[in-house]
Amino acid sequence: MPQRVGTQEEQSDPRIRTKARDLSPTGFWARKEVKQYRGPPDRGRAGGVSKMPGGVPSVRTNLFVRAPILKILFSKQTLRTLLEKEPMPHPARTLAVLVTLVLSTVSSWAQPDPTVERKTKGGVTYSVYLPTTDADGSARGATAIILLHGAGGHHSTFMTHWTTYPMKPEWIAISINAKANAAWQAGEEERVLEVLDEVTAQHPVRRVFVGGFSRGGGFCYNVALSHPDRFAGVLSLAGNIWNPALVKPDHADKVAIAIVHGAADKIIPVKHGQDAHDRCKKAGYKTFLKIIPDWAHRLHGAGTQEALQWLDDNAAPLKSAKDYYDYAMESFEAGRFADAAWALAEVTQKKSRSERFFKKAVATLEKIEKKSQRASKKLLKDVVADKNDRWVAAWEEFDRRFAGTETHGKVAVAVGALRDSHEAAADKLHEEALVAHIDDDHELLIRKCLQVRDRCYLATGLAVDGAKELLEECRQDPDVAKKFKKLLRDTELWR
Repeated sequence: MPQRVGTQEEQSDPRIRTKARDLSPTGFWARKEVKQYRGPPDRGRAGGVSKMPGGVPSVRTNLFVRAPILKILFSKQTLRTLLEKEPMPHPARTLAVLVTLVLSTVSSWAQPDPTVERKTKGGVTYSVYLPTTDADGSARGATAIILLHGAGGHHSTFMTHWTTYPMKPEWIAISINAKANAAWQAGEEERVLEVLDEVTAQHPVRRVFVGGFSRGGGFCYNVALSHPDRFAGVLSLAGNIWNPALVKPDHADKVAIAIVHGAADKIIPVKHGQDAHDRCKKAGYKTFLKIIPDWAHRLHGAGTQEALQWLDDNAAPLKSAKDYYDYAMESFEAGRFADAAWALAEVTQKKSRSERFFKKAVATLEKIEKKSQRASKKLLKDVVADKNDRWVAAWEEFDRRFAGTETHGKVAVAVGALRDSHEAAADKLHEEALVAHIDDDHELLIRKCLQVRDRCYLATGLAVDGAKELLEECRQDPDVAKKFKKLLRDTELWR
């Protein structure tokens, strides 16, 4: 009997493919059977989560933990062996799957499935994985992640795969259907926001990520980068950027970008993931790129978990004045004065709502300012003297530690003025080198270019590139290279 051809996500998930293979000969396949496997594993318990080859998690039977009475009827080790042993006779596989389906139904009586299917007033279907609750029954949903399936996928199958990952207990996962269960299209951003508004109205959320696979991995850029005030991070799994114009430097500090891509992906080649990473990094975004060797167009469990951890560590969840103040104090104690100054400035801007933190913030800002003044004294002298480039490393360290302070602004003005003077000097020297090139005065040409390197070390404009090109022409000319071999040897590292 011909086997059912699953959706893109079902084909990409080895765990779901195995179920399709086992069930299809009996004709016993429907989307509702997928939901039987939807419950998350018992995290941290034996038999909860295993890793298939390539790092993709698979759910082992853990139903006996949920329904202890079933221990009387079956041995957990026996059923695990039935489900995992390869090769397995077809009747045994079918029996094992049928037993698992029955046990899943019984276990649902012992512990309700935390994944809930819902529909918005506008008719958008989605499923929500709700976190554990506090003693008073309120969810601890500090972070929510929106999940966008691939072409031909479905919110329930994507959630099925997702809930096999050991998420933090306070996280909420929201898997949304594209129109007609098809592929996400540009312009459907409001569909995602409609679901987000409904979920956040019912559960406390301080930070939101959006992630997706394949076409969903491309659409998640559209969602987050067109609404940077609502999303703190992007998790693109085998996706690509559809609209490069959305990658804007002015909100690079608001959205962190994490990318996971298979090196052997032929549907969306890995170069698209690399290009997305390079484009976002160049625009100033915090970025993470994980390329999985010999991995095709499929979800990768271990890579996804690593990217999620990076997002959790790098996307700031700060909202309230207290959050900003606590973060500022933590940064201050760690010597990250630039981060502390930024967070304290946020506190002072919220003065009407954070009076009790305002005075503390102002006092701490004054301490940071004094530290920056002490650190800038020698640096300013070196900038003004402009004897060599040894002070550049000290400036970069000062910039990293004290950006945002008044003293930093003064030093930055001095550095900027010096950079402008270097650019002007480089332009003049380059013009003189061009004249020497016309006159075939190669020695003068080389010396002028070396002066661009040595005296205009802050210059980065066209004059620098032009000087390097002139030197390369000299190296390529056999007669010039032989005559000025020693002089040109000094230029080898400056290309």
